[in-house]
Amino acid sequence: MSDRTAAAAISAAVLGFLYGVYALLVHPVYVNRLSAIPGPKPKNFPFTILGNIPEIIKEEAAAPYLRWAKQFKSGVIRYHHLFNRPRVLVYSSTGLRHVFGTHASRYGKDSATFEQLNRVLGKGLLTVEDNLHKHHRAIINPVFRVKHINSLVPTFITSGVETRNAWNAKLSTAANNQLEVELSEEMSKPTLDVIGRAGFGYEFNAVSDGQSPLYEQYKFVLSRFNISEALINTLLPFLNWIVPSRKRARIQFNLAAAEIQRNCREILETRKAAVASGNDAANDLVSVLLKANHAENEKSRLTDEDVMAQAMTFLAAGHETTSVALTWTLDFLANNPKVQQTLLAELRTQMPLPDSEPSLEYITSTKTYLDAVCKESLRLVPPAPLTSRIALQDDEIDGFFIPKGTTVFISPAVNHRLEEFWGPDVLEFKPERWMSSNTDSNGEADHEGDSSTTGKPYGAYMPFLLGPRNCIGQRFAVLEMKALLAVFVRAFEFVKVEQGIVKKKLLLTWKPHPGLQMKIQKVKE
Repeated sequence: MSDRTAAAAISAAVLGFLYGVYALLVHPVYVNRLSAIPGPKPKNFPFTILGNIPEIIKEEAAAPYLRWAKQFKSGVIRYHHLFNRPRVLVYSSTGLRHVFGTHASRYGKDSATFEQLNRVLGKGLLTVEDNLHKHHRAIINPVFRVKHINSLVPTFITSGVETRNAWNAKLSTAANNQLEVELSEEMSKPTLDVIGRAGFGYEFNAVSDGQSPLYEQYKFVLSRFNISEALINTLLPFLNWIVPSRKRARIQFNLAAAEIQRNCREILETRKAAVASGNDAANDLVSVLLKANHAENEKSRLTDEDVMAQAMTFLAAGHETTSVALTWTLDFLANNPKVQQTLLAELRTQMPLPDSEPSLEYITSTKTYLDAVCKESLRLVPPAPLTSRIALQDDEIDGFFIPKGTTVFISPAVNHRLEEFWGPDVLEFKPERWMSSNTDSNGEADHEGDSSTTGKPYGAYMPFLLGPRNCIGQRFAVLEMKALLAVFVRAFEFVKVEQGIVKKKLLLTWKPHPGLQMKIQKVKE
C-alpha cells in the first residue's frame, strides 16, 4: 500500500471517529428533529455508537423491523444507525404512496449504498437517478413489453426441461430413487441459463456443465454485499489495505468484477454485430435494447457504456431474484405437502405426462393455482426484502417531519407480514388467499401493490416495489418462475430434509443460510 493510500485510509478512519463523537454528543437522537417519531432506543443509549445495529445483525434479516412495526403501530418509525444517526422506516399505505407515488421526486437512491455495486454493474437502471433514470427507462421500456416477454416463455421452458432431464439422469442411478441437492445452488443453474439465452443470446451451459467460470466470479462478487462488509467499509475501511485476508478479498473482488465486465462486453459486441447484420430473429433483451436505442434520435441514444451497464443489470437482477424466489417456493411446497399435491393436480390437467410442457396460455394466466403459489411465495419471502431512499428536501410523512438527507427505508418483508393487511393467518403459506384476487382489464397479474388489483391497501403487496422506480423486469421474473416451477413440480416431488436452522440472510437478495437441502424424487403416476 502506498503512503498516500495509507494516509487516506487513516484519515478516513479518524474523520469517521470524530464524526461519531460529534453525532453522539452534539446531535443525540433525543434532540434530533426526528425525535417526534416513535421507535426503539438502542441498548445502553446514549452511551453507544452502534445504535440498533447489533440487533439488526444478530436477528434474521428484516425481523427487527417487523417487530418494531408491530410494537409502535405508527406507520412511520425511527431507529438508530451507526453513531446514533436516526433512520426512518415507512410502512403505512399513506406513507408508501407518498414516497413511491405522489411525492416520489422528493426521494432518491442512496448513492453511497450503490457505490460498490456501480463498480461491478456500472450506472444502470438500478442506480441512475432523476431525469437520467427517466431517459434510460423510456428507451428500455420496449424491451419489457408484454408481447415480447411472452415470446420468451418457450426459452424459460427449455431451461426447465433441461434441468428435468438432468435430474432424471441422476435419479436413474441414485440410491432409493432419491436425489439430494442444495436447492439454492441447484436453482441458480437453470435461471443462469435463462438469463444467458433470453437476456444475451449467450450459452452459459450451467445445467449441462454444472458450472460456469463467469457465474463463479459473479457469485463471489455478490457474496461481498452484506451488512458485515458494509460496516467494515464504513467504519474501518483501512482494514481492506492492511489485513492480509481482506487485502486478498479486495484484490479478488476487483479481478472478478473486471472479468465479469470483460465477458459482458464481449457478449455485447456479439449482439451488436448480430443486430447490425439485420438479424431480425435476435429476440434477447440486449438485442431488443440495441434496436430500440438505435431507433432513438442520435443525441438521445444510450452510450455504449450505458448499454453495457443495462446488460450487467439484466444479468444481476434477472438471475438472482428468480433463483432465490424458486428456492423458497420449492421449500414452501416441501413444507406444505397438501399445497404441493393441489398444484400437481392442476398441472396434471395442463400437462398430461411428466415430460409434457406447459402452454403459453397456462403460464401467462393469472387465474391458476400456479399463479397463486408464486404470489404467496413472493409475499412471504420477497427476494429483495428491504430498500432505501434519501430525502432530497425537507418533507412530511404521515404528519412526521422528515429533514433533508434522512435515510428512509421501505421493507416489503414487513408489509407482507402485517396482520392489519393480511389477517391473523399472515404467516401461513396459503395460496388460496389469492384465488379470488382481481386482475386488471387485460387479465394480466399485477405483482406490485395496486389496491385495484390485489384488493389490499397500497403497499400491502410489493415484491417488485412500487411507483416509477419499480422493477421493470417483474413480468420476466414471474413468468420465468412459473414456467420453471410448472416443469419441476409436474415431474418431481420435493421432500424436506431435516437439517439445522436455516435463516434468511440479506445479501442483495434474501438468501437461505447456510443453504437448503432438498430430496427430489419422481412423481408417482
